[in-house]
Amino acid sequence: MSSPRNFSWIFVNKLAGSSCPRSEAEMAWLKRQNIKHIVTLSDDFLPPQIPLVYFKHKHIFVQEFQAPNLSQIKDFIAYCHRVREQHESLLVHCRQGLGRTGVMLACYLVEFEGMNWRVAIQRVRELRPWSIETKGQEIAVHDYYAHRKKQE
Repeated sequence: MSSPRNFSWIFVNKLAGSSCPRSEAEMAWLKRQNIKHIVTLSDDFLPPQIPLVYFKHKHIFVQEFQAPNLSQIKDFIAYCHRVREQHESLLVHCRQGLGRTGVMLACYLVEFEGMNWRVAIQRVRELRPWSIETKGQEIAVHDYYAHRKKQE
């Protein structure tokens, strides 16, 4: 049994990123890792449907190579708050697990670890090379950071 491509933990047993799980075997592997929640950011690459009964699944469609907008990021963060309250683990994925996934992982670090946007991007890229692929995706993390600062 193998993991989905590009799988890595940001926080072990709490938050992970990967490419889209493509087989029932990969979904079974995720279940054995105690992943309870899956957030899908793509519309064209979806995990196999039958094994999704073992997971809570949220779909936030963000077009490939684009950045999520503030509303989508806030939706993701609200979902993360609920997952954290349940003390369960979450996998975030898009097609390859780089751009859109990286943005959401960096926004998670801004929200829950109090990182500024540049540090959050750097940390995600250290853990998941080639993450956050476009300038627009970097700006999305910045904009979420600015939004958080206004809320304080």
